[in-house]
Amino acid sequence: GISGDMALSAMFDAGLDLETVRNSLSLLNLDGWSIEPERVKRHSIAATYANIKTGEHHHHRGLKEIREIIEESGLPKDVKRNAVAVFTVLGEAEAAVHSIDIEEVHFHEVGALDSIIDIVGFCIGIDELGIDEIHCAPIALGGGSVECAHGLLPVPAPATTRLLEGIPCYGGPVDEELTTPTGAALMKALAKSFGPMPPLTVKAHGFGTGKKILTPPNLLHLIIGETSDLMGIQETLIIIETNIDDMSPEDIAWLTEKLFSEGCRECFITPVQMKKNRPGILLTAMCLPCDTSHIIEVLLTQSSTRGVRFRNEQRVRFDERVIEKQTRYGPVHFKESILDGKVIKTKPEYEDLKRIALENGIPIHEVRRDVLEDE
Repeated sequence: GISGDMALSAMFDAGLDLETVRNSLSLLNLDGWSIEPERVKRHSIAATYANIKTGEHHHHRGLKEIREIIEESGLPKDVKRNAVAVFTVLGEAEAAVHSIDIEEVHFHEVGALDSIIDIVGFCIGIDELGIDEIHCAPIALGGGSVECAHGLLPVPAPATTRLLEGIPCYGGPVDEELTTPTGAALMKALAKSFGPMPPLTVKAHGFGTGKKILTPPNLLHLIIGETSDLMGIQETLIIIETNIDDMSPEDIAWLTEKLFSEGCRECFITPVQMKKNRPGILLTAMCLPCDTSHIIEVLLTQSSTRGVRFRNEQRVRFDERVIEKQTRYGPVHFKESILDGKVIKTKPEYEDLKRIALENGIPIHEVRRDVLEDE
């Protein structure tokens, strides 16, 4: 799981300088707080607990007030942007849960001074440690119930659930709140992907913990590493599969078109032999984590399947851009594949080639040859 204090604690354990954080946080012009990171052990594993003390109790601040505190500070631009983004997604979640306008949102626990310190401190850590991207594993939520300003609520709390929409997560492994709204908001606003750790060279790491002592140990593991630009764009894809042996080919063709229109990045079928020696197909759909639930819904409601399988996989791909070039046939769009800032491959768009071939009554391979010569 993840909470605000655990996230900041992991930053300290990974090498974030305490005095730098104190000096940066003083720019918020908020008094009455202190940070004293403590070295502790959780089940014989050494970790850091960022012990934040304040004299404030149950201070409810509105989103507008918190934005003004951050924006009017002397913090670096990137720190301000990230911190405001975290509080904004928190505000959006609270507004949705309580069915009110976002400007009417008044934070309870996360409006308190210690939560502001957690969130802004984490964003300072991103800046100071030179972190360019955050990738997060599927998030453990815990279970049971939690006491908050709105009374006793089931875990995950309503705001946490709203923040985790589109993010892979799971219940347990204990009946305690493992992911708080603050922790969920940090990842919702700042994480680039969710899934297995991308390929990297480890440079530093740290264990952050909170007040709770649990079994298994209540630890957040932060790993800082470097990737090579030559590896292209790394991202997490969700692979969704199902076996089908009782749909007509026409209906399957319609289903694949529907999946593409609903956000599938790739969809294909593979012939398979199923039970009772029936010929069937393995339908494979690929999508981003945020589209998973929607694509699964399409498969369950608009195909004959009774269930689907899904898993996370990592993908490395080119960055791409589409440009327009003038050819003997007029403007043609080309797709450029880019690696490390260099154009590696160039390919004319098929739909343009098809249009030109039909308009001129010539084979498409001749059109492709001509536009590549004109390039």
